[in-house]
Amino acid sequence: MIQARTLERKMVTISEAEKIIKEGKGKADMLNKLNGLTKRQPAPPPPEGGISIRKAARKYDMRHTTLVLWVKEGYIPVVLETKNKKFIDEATTIDIIQKFKNYTGDGRRTLKKVMSGGTLCPEN
Repeated sequence: MIQARTLERKMVTISEAEKIIKEGKGKADMLNKLNGLTKRQPAPPPPEGGISIRKAARKYDMRHTTLVLWVKEGYIPVVLETKNKKFIDEATTIDIIQKFKNYTGDGRRTLKKVMSGGTLCPEN
């Protein structure tokens, strides 16, 4: 027999739980508990010239973690920061990604040289 838990933490079978829900017993309690939970606010639209880090990673074929690191190191400025999202400057992001992809080498070291105006061998 398969066991399932109800809101009262009383063990019942799945068929009994389905019957309780169909009959309406406990349904109101369940809905009240669900409605009482705090809900995450929807993300605001991106500001003018801004893009979320995750969307930029998908759009420009970069790893999300790479962009997060670049933001932490200060290469990409944050335009708007909410509780759950950071919006970054899209023009700066495009510029840095293009520079980064035009050169070979170890990622972090390559970016530091490119951003400091150092010379690297372009990719063949």
